[in-house]
Amino acid sequence: MAPAAALGDQIGDEIKSRLYLSQQQLTTLYFIAGYIVGICILWSIPIRVSHSYLVQIVTVMLHELGHALAGLCTGAKILGIEVNPNQGGVTKMRGGNPYITLPAGYISSAVWGGVMVFAGFNLLASKVLAVILAVGVYLHIL
Repeated sequence: MAPAAALGDQIGDEIKSRLYLSQQQLTTLYFIAGYIVGICILWSIPIRVSHSYLVQIVTVMLHELGHALAGLCTGAKILGIEVNPNQGGVTKMRGGNPYITLPAGYISSAVWGGVMVFAGFNLLASKVLAVILAVGVYLHIL
């Protein structure tokens, strides 16, 4: 019985060593938690000129972009994208698969948010992403 118990302990130690987070991974998780807390606090500030207003509008734009990209991938014709000042938006399209295009906005927002968080740890990646977002906002305004 002793060898089986020792083997079980070895497997347990192996699993524990693989589940251990490095200092860099812990730092990343702390930053993500801080972002989540900060966004939850700033998002609910009722002042229209708050610093988070631009972030909220860009978030709506990326959400609607997700609907549009999913529509294009499923064969829809995009008629237009509108982002309203009251933080609402609509993507007008004809055709496409609604089972894919409807949830795509939320999925797109989550993916873009993750990309932004992880790009923040690399100076070049954050600059490239900032340019992409700036161009996207500019093209959307046109």
